[in-house]
Amino acid sequence: MKNNFITYIHLQTKLFRKNFIQSTSRRNFDEIHDYRVALKRLRNIVNFIKQIPGGKNLKKCFNINNLNQAFKSGGILREMQINRIILGRYEQKSGIRYYGFRDYINRREKEAFRNLKKARSRFAASKLKKFEAKVIAAIKSLPPAMLSEYIDNFIVKKIAQIKDLVREHNVESTLHRIRRETKSIKYLLEMNNTQSKSYGDIEFELDIVTDLEDQIGNWHDQQVFKNELEKYISILEKRKIADEPANKLIIDVGKDYNLIFKQSVKAVYDHYKISTKS
Repeated sequence: MKNNFITYIHLQTKLFRKNFIQSTSRRNFDEIHDYRVALKRLRNIVNFIKQIPGGKNLKKCFNINNLNQAFKSGGILREMQINRIILGRYEQKSGIRYYGFRDYINRREKEAFRNLKKARSRFAASKLKKFEAKVIAAIKSLPPAMLSEYIDNFIVKKIAQIKDLVREHNVESTLHRIRRETKSIKYLLEMNNTQSKSYGDIEFELDIVTDLEDQIGNWHDQQVFKNELEKYISILEKRKIADEPANKLIIDVGKDYNLIFKQSVKAVYDHYKISTKS
């Protein structure tokens, strides 16, 4: 099992470095996405190891080589790229070009890309190797017989956290964290080459967990788009610009958001077998 972890860490570190270095243009959509996914997987490994014996010395290791800055700057950039794709769908559906909002997204994207360039200028391959070596050393220090049990305990803890989050009064404010915890479970399953495993009354199948995460991801994308559109409209209001197509667009965006939200919540309830009456 340790070999699975080490091979996985080597692969994700390599994917991050390759795609991060190649994300030299806002047009490098795939590279920006892929380096962030590799970082998410690496961060999940670190978070897992930190909570078990031998992992305490990894407390701040994700800060090595400005990995957090690379992750955050790329996140905003990716959101603006997705916003432009969603806007294109609304333009195609309505036959209207939302030039003002498109320019707003473009400005936000340029700003995020400048921050990404700063993160890349501070990147050093030698520090990334130190990060990788530190994580692998922590893995090697773990007792092999206990590793599978640690993974199962970690996943059971995540499931309990998700059920608590769903039962909170405002599910909308917790859905993003539910997605993050679900993603964490998925990464541990794939890292351990586990396609299917039961935890209590829940059967975790890797492809189904991926579909659930994608469903909540659609909600997140629509939420970000809706929030950015609302920010843009507030700018128009301050400038007292009333005759702007975006003012009508927000109505359709809000309706679509409510629909996707309900679908995502239902998917979470169904997967984690939580009664809506609880």
